Amino acid sequence: MNNNSKIKILFFTPFAGYTGSEVMIFNMLRNMDPQKFEVAVFSMCKGELFDTLPINVYSYYYKSSNGLLQRIINKFYKLFLGKAPLERQLMYLHGIFKPDIWYLNTLLLVDVMQIAQKKRS
Repeated sequence: MNNNSKIKILFFTPFAGYTGSEVMIFNMLRNMDPQKFEVAVFSMCKGELFDTLPINVYSYYYKSSNGLLQRIINKFYKLFLGKAPLERQLMYLHGIFKPDIWYLNTLLLVDVMQIAQKKRS
């Protein structure tokens, strides 16, 4: 846990859209006590729920380009630099936010789960 009294939680969600579990998470984020928790949310897409977050909730989304060329570039990064762009972004975010807990909303986030397992070891 961090030296300050707040618990820092980094939430992961796939779409940040109006779906069941994501709506529940975003409602929870809007109602968490900012005196006790410092929270951030990371999504694989910049969904419409991002605009509903209060100012005290940090929000990030995966910055990626789709297409064959981008997949080739990602493979190059992973092969020669050891980390794919998603892993680099998450490690950067982890370094600046320094969460106590990573909360993954769904098992659809297999890549994020694998990165979290690396971070644990």
